[in-house]
Amino acid sequence: GKGVLEASVNYMVEGKGDYYLIPKKTKTEAVIDPYLYPVSGKEVLMTSLVVPILDKQKNFLGIVGIDLDLQDVQKLISGLRLTDYATAYATFYSANGTVISTRNVSYIGKNLKEIDYQESQYVTSVLNKQPFFMKRHSNILQEMVMSYGAPLEIGFSGIYWTVVINIPEA
Repeated sequence: GKGVLEASVNYMVEGKGDYYLIPKKTKTEAVIDPYLYPVSGKEVLMTSLVVPILDKQKNFLGIVGIDLDLQDVQKLISGLRLTDYATAYATFYSANGTVISTRNVSYIGKNLKEIDYQESQYVTSVLNKQPFFMKRHSNILQEMVMSYGAPLEIGFSGIYWTVVINIPEA
């Protein structure tokens, strides 16, 4: 891709400036939950992977990081294919349950609690970052699927996002 250089805005405002404030406060790596941010005049759903810069006395000096346009992740995940299962699909959730990627693009950017999932155990498993295997009804396929979920640690941050593979039971 092509990089874009723009001045940071609202970096001292809690919430909007979490990409700066969290590593400043914790002095550890941070993976920021998905957020909308203006890039070249367009609102983009992105995440930030950030590492604090500390001096020898562990005093905070600043941050270094990268912002990822989550549309790129959506394209990567949606391109996954399980060869023997034409309608199988993957879903990727951030730590707070925001849908990063799934077959139904209208779900992207929404929290899984906003989506009409019938199984509270599914929601609980994703939000608690627990590995799971369960049969459930897929709102996307309108049929029973076998879902396997696995939490993935991002870097050494202690922050886990979850990928779920959904295979039709039939």
